[in-house]
Amino acid sequence: MKTNVNVEFNIVGDYFNPDVVTQILNLEPTDSYIKGDKGRYTTRKETCWSIETGYYESFDISQQINLMLKTISEKKEILKKLRTQIDVEYLFMIVIKIEDNRGPAMIFESPIIEFANYIGAEIHVDYYIN
Repeated sequence: MKTNVNVEFNIVGDYFNPDVVTQILNLEPTDSYIKGDKGRYTTRKETCWSIETGYYESFDISQQINLMLKTISEKKEILKKLRTQIDVEYLFMIVIKIEDNRGPAMIFESPIIEFANYIGAEIHVDYYIN
């Protein structure tokens, strides 16, 4: 197996309608759920609308970040307004599955930093070493 990277963009809040977010952004989420829904192991503690790149073999997280930005960058103004309209937070979650101790380059280029700052998003990195 090779090292794989997935990038998620999550919209998280207490209560909001994920279907409304889908309509406003004109994007189908990879996943969505509502606070109080039963999850696989626990009850959901927040409402979430999420889109992701899916796992790709990669030694540079910038490839998947850029793929995500291509999907959502034109929604920048909508996302900025939506954040306060429905009281949500934004989170980029970069998930790395490292194989054979070969981790990817982790460079955050200007476009992701500027975009995340503009819409008020956080960037988190999770990695799993096999």
